[in-house]
Amino acid sequence: MKNLVTKYFDFVRKIVPEREISPQVGLDIGRTSCKMIQLKPKGEGFEITDWGIEPIVGGQVGKAVSALLSKLSPPALSPNVALSGKGSLIRYIDLPRMNAQDAKKSFNLEADKYFPFPINQIYLDCFILNPESKTEKMSVLAAAAKKELVDERMELIRGLGLQLDFVTLDSVALMNMLQQIDRGKIPTEKSAPDRELVEGPESIGIAILDIGAAVSNLMITIDLLPRFNRDIFIGGQEFTKSIASTMGVGLEEAEKLKQEPEEKQAEIMAACDSAVLNLVSELRLSFDYFVTEHNISIEKLLLVGGGAQVEGLPEILKGYLELPVMVWNPLEALDVNEKISKEELYQHAPLLGVALGLAMYP
Repeated sequence: MKNLVTKYFDFVRKIVPEREISPQVGLDIGRTSCKMIQLKPKGEGFEITDWGIEPIVGGQVGKAVSALLSKLSPPALSPNVALSGKGSLIRYIDLPRMNAQDAKKSFNLEADKYFPFPINQIYLDCFILNPESKTEKMSVLAAAAKKELVDERMELIRGLGLQLDFVTLDSVALMNMLQQIDRGKIPTEKSAPDRELVEGPESIGIAILDIGAAVSNLMITIDLLPRFNRDIFIGGQEFTKSIASTMGVGLEEAEKLKQEPEEKQAEIMAACDSAVLNLVSELRLSFDYFVTEHNISIEKLLLVGGGAQVEGLPEILKGYLELPVMVWNPLEALDVNEKISKEELYQHAPLLGVALGLAMYP
């Protein structure tokens, strides 16, 4: 049970044998809240059968998770979970072509070349992005997480009397979501070519920014296949602190103003200017590196995560980056059970991307 297994872009820790397809629960445990989505297979797609968001009060994560899962009927005994932040990394590496089993063995022997962690302190896995290509080189996605982070997450879940099928990374869950959702429903300006990893003049670069409370994850895809990942340590908390400092209010009041600016929107966004500029600077560095490395322009920036709900942020980022920017609602690609209010669900859609990707694992 110490091995990591790759499946559907999955950096996983296998705990139990595969089971029959049944409703799956994705549980995204963040810094300030827990998010949950339950899906069941429907035709060639999925149906959302339940969802919820529970704030974490006083650092009591277990209490928030229990409150969230208790709303499900029947209860979810083995939710799919993820982690992110310092102590977890993703790399994209070109290696001589070999089969997946040999790639894993080879990578385990040379992992210290790619990750700044002692090999005995991490769980790691890799996935071949272009297995069908006939080229001599293959592109490999490699992921690693410190054992203490994975074990801590497992202890939390098991301490609540639940089972754990696997632990993955937040950004890998988003990758899984991209692959599972009908590509025709991903917002692009033009049709993407076949998914064979061949970069050419018709290739499409799309950036997805998941803005969390303390950390934002940037993923850039080529024809919807991930080719770049980076954690940016700027999140919604930076916006809240800027509002509090500029407007002379407490953090609680600043958070409320950020979420419900009403007639003060212009003043709120002006207060966030320094945080926005820092974020823009980091995005430009990443975009410049990506374009230089792949010679492919970025067509669009899609925002998800709690920070994506800051009113006016897409327009400001669009102005600075000179790039189309939009808040993405991936839930629109799925059926929604009739008992669920679509209006309320879609209102919180940017928060549910990671949970959705987790629930899409079989």
